[in-house]
Amino acid sequence: MRFLIFSPLALLAVILCLASPVSAQENSDLGTLIVTAAKHPTELRQASTNTTVITHQEIVTRGWQDTDEALRSVLSFDITQAGGPGGISAPQMRGLPGRFMVVMIDGVRVNDPADANGGAGSIFSHIPTADIERIEVVRGPQSPLYGSNAASGVINIITRRGQGKPSVGLSYQGGSLNSHRIDANYSGENRGFDWRLDQGVTATDGVIDKEFYRNYSTGIKLGYGDAARLRWESAASFTRARQNFANFKENYDSDYGGTFWSAQTPDPHQKINVDYFSLGEKVSHALRDNWKHELSFGLSGRSRHTQDPNDGLLGYMSAPRDGFTLDWANYFDQGAQVPVYDDSSDYRYRGTNYDLDYRHTLTLSGEKASDILTAGTEYLYQSYRQGGSYGYLSDHLSLTSLYLNNQTLLAGEALSVNAGLRYDSQDRSGSSSTGMIGAAWDIRRLGVILRGNYGSAFRAPSVYELFSPGNGNADLEAETSRTGELGVEKYMAEGRCRVGLSWWHTEIKDAIVWVLQDPATYSGKYLNFDKMNSRGVEFEFKVHPLPQWQGSFNYTYTESWKYDKSADLWSRNVQLPRNKFNLNLTWLHQSGGSVSLDGYWVDGSRLRWNGLEKADSYFKLDLTGRCPLGRGFTGSLALRNVLDEDYFESLGYREAGFQAYAGLEFRR
Repeated sequence: MRFLIFSPLALLAVILCLASPVSAQENSDLGTLIVTAAKHPTELRQASTNTTVITHQEIVTRGWQDTDEALRSVLSFDITQAGGPGGISAPQMRGLPGRFMVVMIDGVRVNDPADANGGAGSIFSHIPTADIERIEVVRGPQSPLYGSNAASGVINIITRRGQGKPSVGLSYQGGSLNSHRIDANYSGENRGFDWRLDQGVTATDGVIDKEFYRNYSTGIKLGYGDAARLRWESAASFTRARQNFANFKENYDSDYGGTFWSAQTPDPHQKINVDYFSLGEKVSHALRDNWKHELSFGLSGRSRHTQDPNDGLLGYMSAPRDGFTLDWANYFDQGAQVPVYDDSSDYRYRGTNYDLDYRHTLTLSGEKASDILTAGTEYLYQSYRQGGSYGYLSDHLSLTSLYLNNQTLLAGEALSVNAGLRYDSQDRSGSSSTGMIGAAWDIRRLGVILRGNYGSAFRAPSVYELFSPGNGNADLEAETSRTGELGVEKYMAEGRCRVGLSWWHTEIKDAIVWVLQDPATYSGKYLNFDKMNSRGVEFEFKVHPLPQWQGSFNYTYTESWKYDKSADLWSRNVQLPRNKFNLNLTWLHQSGGSVSLDGYWVDGSRLRWNGLEKADSYFKLDLTGRCPLGRGFTGSLALRNVLDEDYFESLGYREAGFQAYAGLEFRR
């Protein structure tokens, strides 16, 4: 119903904008250079797929401390986090799970081979924002450029590089949940060299008693030369995260239609230790003024160790109804004291990516048209190892790829036509071919940009899906998809106002799912069994009426469904709202101070993991203020969940209520 009401309003806004007069001055935001959409610098207005850029200044002004906070503001991006800081999270983009997106740090693929399906995992919950220059989110099929996993899009987190005279930065923030954040950095450039070193430490308690979270993140970025002729760049990051988390218990009626119940019980010794690392080496060299080649090497991985010794009786809770049980052996009447017992587990996962990419970029210019042709080859090797309570597995897979991408600029670079082809061969599941064709047309006399794109993508099966003891299937084939999208943007008032509306539709075939085959032993295996589709509408409005004021609003409507072959039934994908919106109002002072108000709302259509119960809707309001204090100092105050909303993201894991944090920064 909300979508039915919203659609004509959004269409009316676009029509009114189309009728508005246009200044000769162009929208500077759309001239922003991005590198992820085409693997070479291109203007945002020339991308045929919808792209969002989150800048460092926006991160600072809006007080985002972790990457998952920043990404929540992006159209069609959703993430559910299990409880407090550092909790397990499940990202989705355009209605598709995290395994259908590619995540990079400085161009280095960090998709987690230690994740059962090779997805993005919980990495966004563990990456602090202090060292981020910008985040480029390219939505739509990107396999022709980035290969496996890139069906819903690519997220490239680009860290800051040293600039100007050597300088030191220090910051501290503390407040609710007994939290403390410290960051120190040193950066600069001299005689062609540039450098930046960053060290962050986070220590905080959780939402539940005995929960806590620790994060130690190190970033190093070194460079030499310039992009015009010869440029070498090395970027390394390492994050060590430690979380002590509660014991989660859940219960629902045996007919799967009754009232859901869940609770978390303090567990003094249940913990997860996670290490992330990435290393990127890149050398670019101009053979001629219009011809450049680039060699990139990326190394990344994740190591996860979960430990839960058996602490016996953890405590008691009251039975919420008659016939209540936690272990399906002992049943209690409503109000009775139910004992909650611990269990034990100890397991390890480790996954590593080795990625080598070599490409040439050739620019051909003429009087009426110009072409930017990119041709390259890529080799990706992924290793996986697990051990402990869930069995032992050690194996690997590799992909070898050839790709070609061309961007043609016509009509004074107002019309951009983008096309790409790619061939991938995996040593275990065979080969895949993908392609893309799209266009972006900036009709400057109207202040209108039209976009259209159609492309294919694939996801190769992971090591776990192929070879997991008792579950794996070595005969799995790649998941394949097709996506079409259309969009229109209107800018006006000398670029101070912009409104956009877009639509997409994705179909996935041969979706890989775990299928139960023996109910008596609850055993099964992974099969190319399902199909999925996702479609939706994205609406965005940005306004900058005065130098001191800026505001934005975006709304996403998503329908995402999967088909269960065994039941011959379509069902909605889980943990995904049909409707969500973000709003922001920011006041900027010429001294460098700012006040930013952010609102985030999702509806009550999010299904729990089993596809049955729904989580309630909620609206979360945040307020951030910054004030220069002189002599290089800046003070900040961040209020989170100002309305003290009592809500769940992952059903059963309550989020924190009202929180307040104060900070002090120094730069010299």
